[in-house]
Amino acid sequence: MGLEVLPPEDDSPTPAARLAIEVAIWDVPHGALHAADVRGLSAAGVPVLALVETEAEYSQARAAGLPGVLHRSADEETVEAAVRALAVGLSVVDPTLHPAASRAQPTEPLTPREIEVLRLVAEGLSNRAIAFQLGIRESTVKDHVNALLGKLEAQSRTEAVTIALRRGLIAV
Repeated sequence: MGLEVLPPEDDSPTPAARLAIEVAIWDVPHGALHAADVRGLSAAGVPVLALVETEAEYSQARAAGLPGVLHRSADEETVEAAVRALAVGLSVVDPTLHPAASRAQPTEPLTPREIEVLRLVAEGLSNRAIAFQLGIRESTVKDHVNALLGKLEAQSRTEAVTIALRRGLIAV
């Protein structure tokens, strides 16, 4: 997936409905997040990645139904990984804004195999594709994913990838 930046046509997010946009990135002005602002994109079925500044804005974005929320200071690699995740239907939360995800390093380190599985999860592969690539059973991949979710205290695969990226456990 190549990323292409399109300049806004106007102040409204609705022009996206006329374009073949897979994911929209919205750099939310501080204190200016309103659920009505995302109505046009949501109606067009375009997943939105909101870039916010505060935990309050994070909460508002999630309450508005946005599937992706990152801190405005997220680096380019993190934003690109988030866009890729959203494009395949996953959700993205920033551990610096999501209290449960911002905990310190796991008490139990990830095994080399769990890190290998996590890297493939970060690439957007399904359990079946990971199993095929590693030459193991799909149920074994599921066990590895469940183990790393627990160790990272993540609620989803995307959250696990975001936490791992922030902690430097993997790179994309």
